[in-house]
Amino acid sequence: MAAAHFDALGPGPEATSDDASHAADYTHLPGGGDYEYTDEGTFYVVPGENERWRLNDDKSFTKVNL
Repeated sequence: MAAAHFDALGPGPEATSDDASHAADYTHLPGGGDYEYTDEGTFYVVPGENERWRLNDDKSFTKVNL
């Protein structure tokens, strides 16, 4: 469902780094996660992997510490 919403926003930025703590867009996130919507922002959380990714204004994601 979230993918349909992101598709409506158009293409995201191209990947410019091999940095493991940055994903150019939702297609570069690890599988098996789910979105979490909080007052602090939108996050993609991967259970069992202890990974949490914050959605940035440019539709990229930054890995944050749990």
